[in-house]
Amino acid sequence: KQFYENDYRIYFILSMTIFCAASAAYAFLFVATYVAENRGVLTRMVVFLAALPFSQLLPIFHWLESFHIETIDKMLWKTKILVPTVALAASSGCSKVEDQLWTMLQSAYTRHAGFMAEAIMEALPQAALQTYAAATGAAT
Repeated sequence: KQFYENDYRIYFILSMTIFCAASAAYAFLFVATYVAENRGVLTRMVVFLAALPFSQLLPIFHWLESFHIETIDKMLWKTKILVPTVALAASSGCSKVEDQLWTMLQSAYTRHAGFMAEAIMEALPQAALQTYAAATGAAT
């Protein structure tokens, strides 16, 4: 907002580009994680477009879903398109005794994937842009 109001259009455009790229990345992560593997490209595109308006909330959804709350899992199963991560973990075929560390790492990744995507795609680029703007005097 500050860039737009102060007539720094290039910073505003860069900031909005970062925001849009991050939103697309969140929606893509949602599709890649939750759409059943046997679904086609058209279904994936429809889910991507449906998730896009809510994409800024998807990291929170990833985090909540990683706790395998029964209500959320049932909601995903009811769509007949989306699959909860608990089903993906069960179908991986890993032995619980021999792969406890791997299972723990996968669980941590699933729990924090949305927040890692947010940091990489939005927070770091926005911080760099704002730091550069401040250093060049555009953010005064």
